[in-house]
Amino acid sequence: MEEKMFKFDDNARTIWKKQYALTPEETIEDGFKRVATLTREDNQQPVLDLMLNGKFVPGGRILAGVGTEHQNSTNCFVYSSDSGVYSDLDDCFDLLEKIAVTTKV
Repeated sequence: MEEKMFKFDDNARTIWKKQYALTPEETIEDGFKRVATLTREDNQQPVLDLMLNGKFVPGGRILAGVGTEHQNSTNCFVYSSDSGVYSDLDDCFDLLEKIAVTTKV
C-alpha cells in the first residue's frame, strides 16, 4: 500500500516560513530534504519519507540549524563548570559563556 504525503495546513506553512525556512522560498518539503541529509546516504530517502508522511518531525533546533553557518543540529547539551563546582560567580559566568557560544545563531 502506497502512503500519501501528509498535508501541511496553512498554519504549519506559516510557522515554517517564520521559524525554520532558510530562505523565503524554502518550503517544508525542501526543508525536510535539507534535514534528511544529516543521515547516512542510504537512509536519507526513508527518513525523508517519514517526515513527508507526518510520522517523524525532528526538533525545532534541528529544523532551524541544519544547513546554516553554525550547523547546530543538537537539541540537548550537558555542561559543567571547569572547576566542577559553582562556588563563585566566575564559575557561573564560565557556564553562561559556554551556553552562549553553543546557542549563538
